[in-house]
Amino acid sequence: MARNENLDKSKAQILFGKRVRKLRKARGLTQENLAEKIGKTVDTVSNIERGFTSTPIPTMELIAEALEVELQEFFIIRATGGHGEEGQEALDFVQGMLDRYGTAKTKEALLACEKLLAIGQT
Repeated sequence: MARNENLDKSKAQILFGKRVRKLRKARGLTQENLAEKIGKTVDTVSNIERGFTSTPIPTMELIAEALEVELQEFFIIRATGGHGEEGQEALDFVQGMLDRYGTAKTKEALLACEKLLAIGQT
């Protein structure tokens, strides 16, 4: 698996934030609701969703729990044929998290991304 060593950190943050926003809205939650569930401020949730801040793994886990999804759901790319740039960015983001934190949940998310990318290429 080739990794884009020059992945702009802000792209990864933006990608993650977009997924959080999409999942939050799909569950009918406001930023205020989500902030309360994870014990953070509305400003923090807003900054995460806009990609203005790097989100630590423990906070990702809190968000996943609040949204009632597995951590890997933040990294699932729904594409029609191939994974495209967004899929590669997601995979690079997860790989970067794995390199940085090396947690079991991050490894689980990376494996899920790799499987999805393989399915999209068939």
